[in-house]
Amino acid sequence: MPGKLVYNIVLLSGLFLLPVFGNAQEVLLDVDFNDCELPADWAVDLQGNPDAAWYVGTPVNGNSDGSSIDGSCMLIIDDDATGEDTDPFDLTLWSPAFDGSGFTNLALQLDVHFRNYNGSDSLEILVRSGEAVERIQLFRDQSTGLQFSEFTTVTADLAFYATDQMQIGIHYADGGDWNWWAGVDNILVTGSGDGDNILLADFNDCTLPTGWLTEVVTGENDWQLGFLDNENTGVTSMNGSCFLYFDDDGLGEEAAFSTVRLATPEIDGSAGSEMILNVDLTFRTFQENESLVIGVYDVETERFSPVATYLSDVGGPEMDNYETQSIDLSAFRAQRMRIVFQYDDGDSWGWWIGMDNIKLTVRGELNELCTKAQPLEIATDTCVQASTTLALFDGPQPLCSAANVGSLWYTFNATQSGWVTATTQADFNDVITVLAGDCTDPQPVSCANRDEHGFTGETHYFQVTAGNDYYLRVSGQTSSFGRARGNLCLNLAYSTGPPAGPTNEACSAALALTVDEACVAGNNYWAQFPDPLPSRAALVRAGVWYQFTPSTTTPLIIRTTADFAHALTLFDGSCDNLIEVATNEYGDELLFSEVSAGTTYYLQVTGAFATVEGNLRASVTTTETTPENATCPTALNLPLNGECVFATNAGASFNGPAISCDPYLDASIWFQTTAP
Repeated sequence: MPGKLVYNIVLLSGLFLLPVFGNAQEVLLDVDFNDCELPADWAVDLQGNPDAAWYVGTPVNGNSDGSSIDGSCMLIIDDDATGEDTDPFDLTLWSPAFDGSGFTNLALQLDVHFRNYNGSDSLEILVRSGEAVERIQLFRDQSTGLQFSEFTTVTADLAFYATDQMQIGIHYADGGDWNWWAGVDNILVTGSGDGDNILLADFNDCTLPTGWLTEVVTGENDWQLGFLDNENTGVTSMNGSCFLYFDDDGLGEEAAFSTVRLATPEIDGSAGSEMILNVDLTFRTFQENESLVIGVYDVETERFSPVATYLSDVGGPEMDNYETQSIDLSAFRAQRMRIVFQYDDGDSWGWWIGMDNIKLTVRGELNELCTKAQPLEIATDTCVQASTTLALFDGPQPLCSAANVGSLWYTFNATQSGWVTATTQADFNDVITVLAGDCTDPQPVSCANRDEHGFTGETHYFQVTAGNDYYLRVSGQTSSFGRARGNLCLNLAYSTGPPAGPTNEACSAALALTVDEACVAGNNYWAQFPDPLPSRAALVRAGVWYQFTPSTTTPLIIRTTADFAHALTLFDGSCDNLIEVATNEYGDELLFSEVSAGTTYYLQVTGAFATVEGNLRASVTTTETTPENATCPTALNLPLNGECVFATNAGASFNGPAISCDPYLDASIWFQTTAP
């Protein structure tokens, strides 16, 4: 080939080795011919020369070295021993029938020797399912070796033809010429897998099955279906039947550069929670920029997700040296999806790619759709474990969240009216939605996303009416904090309703602070969403309110001590018309200089992040006040194991000896204690 260096390099890329679905492997057919005679339950159909030389045993032809495939007896069809100028013959042997139904994987394995003379004779491995006969492998133009001991092992998945009446066929045709021989041994068929094959395409009809699509993205040539006509590929097919291919080599050096796509029919991704794609693949690359990308196209969102990318050789270099790729699509499922295969010749004169026997297997079921909702009891001591890792999303988006994924649906009946508490222990950012009605039009009743940043899981209180059925959905929040998928444990229990929030969770109920007087204790447990939000802290939640009215214009320091991260925001105006005048998103202390005597100010204390809640103390002091423990002689006593002693360094200067580690000290206060 002008312009090409012709050599064979075998590299494996993108191979996904996955465990086979399911149940234990069951042997359906096992024939090793070691009894040195054809089993009585095999059927023989010999057409033409009745004296054709075939038998079960070891080679007796003088042109052979006497070796067999594995050292024991085997099936031998000896056209050489039949002789020159003899009548042609056609021999087919059929195994006893076996039941191949009920398995997602039907693995055929057998050892084959074939010595070719001039391409006129052939050996076919066949499968018969009822009346239909399909070719599994064809030997015609290539030899496995010169002697019977030189063989190849044929493997194939017979799931494409599975019925309760199946047979393996061995068909030899001498083509009317004096040829060499063929041998077969160690035929084994096993069944395994407890899922369902929802897509099976062997392309043996030589036409693209209904629902399959092809697209020429760039260039002038599309995927081809049939047999190759290119002497460089060694053979015309992957297994002797029609297959899908793109022969960039055969198109020639002058052909336009190509990118082509192949898409399966639309698939219901909710058919199973686990989804495995199998495809027989031969991919021979010429330059590194050639590629095959296999991925999932979501029909509803029009989003394509690449799953496997191949940039180097798979199998080859001959077309019939293919490898079966197993690719896990579980995490990429969509309710309406297509599997897409995109070949790109890398803007070069490449070699070729061939694909055959595409199978999609699903297993398992998740309660990811409303129609698959899992029944749930309202019981205090029951916690149902689940995972949204592979779940699809179904139903309307939550009213209290956006861009949710991975829904799990539950259904329950209220045996009494009143409050119910739904609690999740989740390692991801979850959202709870309670719905009524039916799955054709589920109506949201309430929504819980209090832990909107995914720290603790959700605790949601909602009311039910005795005798009514409800749905509960747990989903994951994307485009936010934390993971959108993960594990959870869900509990439903009757309760007395949500706990009461702080008395000062509303601005209109703000607790009073008196300037330069003792701090006021409080907390923000179960406080409301803060309104308005601080200008520099949009993620704060769980706000509580304080108010104070200074009598002078002396600058003020607002201080809080809290066991949680918090923010401080000061407003003037009124509760229905608040105007922010100062804020500190880091809490603890807020300096306010533009004080107006006689004006009532409102202090908002908020948890810094979602469900960050706890206890706090708040005070307001003038900056001219000197702390009572501002000097060493006036140090406050700290009793051992005693109460926490509140103090402030507002208005203090530095007092005492300097220290070497920080020359810029200021505002010191003193404490003392006596060691026992």
